[in-house]
Amino acid sequence: MRTDYRGEQIYLYRIRVPPSQARALLVDYLNEVNQLADHPRWYNALSQNCTTTIREHALKAGGEGRLDWRLLANGHVDELLYERGQISTELPFASLRAQSNITEKAKLADDSPDFSSRIRQGLPRSLGW
Repeated sequence: MRTDYRGEQIYLYRIRVPPSQARALLVDYLNEVNQLADHPRWYNALSQNCTTTIREHALKAGGEGRLDWRLLANGHVDELLYERGQISTELPFASLRAQSNITEKAKLADDSPDFSSRIRQGLPRSLGW
């Protein structure tokens, strides 16, 4: 939807978290999905948006991090994660961002059954996890 209809650039990063924290994050997301299925709520672009929701789930899963303006301004959270070392820092940020742009791969993969693996091909690896 974001690539084909909205014309947005999409980036995919490998997050540096221990497997147990990644699992806790996934479980927390799934719990919220189930709650939303039973009790829908309105999206709030300022206080309950994509990045603030991710932060909320990450905190519940054992993550940490102070509030930052980039959580409220779309398109800047990758910069924040880079500064905090939560995504790969082996490359300069501009290079990492360019290599993490999956827009064209997502368009080409479209509704392929192997969409998930196709968009991940060639992504930079994060050392240490």
